[in-house]
Order: sequence, then structure tokens, then C-alpha cells
Amino acid sequence: METIGTSALQPGDVLLFHGNGLLSKFIRFFDGSQYSHAAIWDGEHVVEAECQQGNGICVDTIEKACSTAAFTHVYRYTTTSGQRFNGALPVAPVQDQIKRFSEDREGYAYSQIVLLGLLLATRKIPLSTFAPLLRHFMDDAAEQLNALINRGAKVVICSELVYKCYEQAGSEYEIDVAGVEYDVIQAKLAPRATLMPSVTPDSDAAHLEKDGAAFLASYQIAKPELRNALAAIEPKNGVVAVPEFVTPRDLATSPNLLLVGQLQT
Repeated sequence: METIGTSALQPGDVLLFHGNGLLSKFIRFFDGSQYSHAAIWDGEHVVEAECQQGNGICVDTIEKACSTAAFTHVYRYTTTSGQRFNGALPVAPVQDQIKRFSEDREGYAYSQIVLLGLLLATRKIPLSTFAPLLRHFMDDAAEQLNALINRGAKVVICSELVYKCYEQAGSEYEIDVAGVEYDVIQAKLAPRATLMPSVTPDSDAAHLEKDGAAFLASYQIAKPELRNALAAIEPKNGVVAVPEFVTPRDLATSPNLLLVGQLQT
């Protein structure tokens, strides 16, 4: 893979990080990706949902943003017809959205455990193997999410922020993502969560399923726009793609984001 320096970064570049902390490892495992965090380059700084203290959107130097990652890969936007940012496709609309988030950064909040909780709630997991351990993480995720809700913050996960910088720039700046399985989401958003046939009602796996349903209910409280988004979108090949569920893997596998190389800071 080609190594690129900071000087080669272009506005709108998407940065995907391989973290080695415990939460990062679980995020990478359950997301099915080598990445645990996402950010975007505004031309001078890295803009990201803060994943350390949950204090808002962070505007950092490239060195600080990459300091805890084992490696950082750079992805560059291209349209479905192959256009990149130049005279024909201006980057300014995307930069405007990055700036909008940056200027309102204190109004947002994010915690890495919330992304893990979202993955645990929306992914099909081999429950009998992992459930006893994962219940602890789900409890922590729910506690942190509820704390952010009580604080009145607008919760945004790291990859959602990147996705929205493009989505809100206009229809010509689409990032096509796979999304999450519709039946899993609908089952857990139902009044009573549907347990997997292979689990017994009093098992750790059953409790994790119920915890996942409760987490998604809280997530909808934190994201009032989510209910309308799910109701309005038709599943495509059994999945739905909405910003609130976009993960680092979705960004890495999008046909609109091309891998440029590994960043050398």
C-alpha cells in the first residue's frame, strides 16, 4: 500500500483509524472491519466526533488525531460516474458542512462505547459464545447513552458525522453504504423484542437481546429523526441505509470512497 504524507491530504478526505484499545478491538470485530474510528479532513485540521471524553466534536491536528491509532488509512471521494473534486465537482459544499459541525461542536457528544452498543444491538452475534462478556459492555453503553441524553447533547457517532458531511452537501455528494439489516432493527424496535429461537428466556443471550432492544429505544430518544427515517426508507436487499447507523465498515466498503494509502504523520 502506498504511504502518503500530510501534505498530500485533500479537503474532504476521509480518515479511518485502526485503534488497539479494548473497545476499538470489539468495534473492529463486530463491525467486521479493520477500522474502529472515522474522521474527516477539512483542509487544515481533522474534524471528528470526540471518542475520549464525549465532550463534543473535536478539531485536531493530524498528529494528535492519529496519536492513538496503530495506523490511519486515507479514503478519497469519487462519484458513481468517477468524478473527483476539481473544477467540475467543487469540494466547497462538503467543506461548508464540515465547518457547520465544527462551529456547533459543543452541542454534540459521542462516546466510543455508544458505537459498540449500537453494533451489539444491530448485528447478528454468536450470542452463546459472547453474551456473558458483552452484557457488561451493553450496560456501560446504555448508561453512557442515557447520560448524554440527560445532558441534552446531540449524539453523533464518528462515522455518522463523516457521512452527514457529504449527505447534507447535496444530492450529487452521495456516499453509497450497505446499511444494517432491516429485520434485526424492526424486531428490536417492536414493543416486545423477538428472541432468537436458539436462546432460552433466562439466558445471558436472551438478556443481551432485550438489552439491545432497550438500547435502540434509548437511541431513538437521542435521535428523534431516526423513527421517521426508518419509516420512510424502503429496504434494499434486506438492509436500510440511514446516517444514524453508518459505521466505519460502511465507509470503507462504499464504492464512493477510494483507498488512497496509509498516512505517514
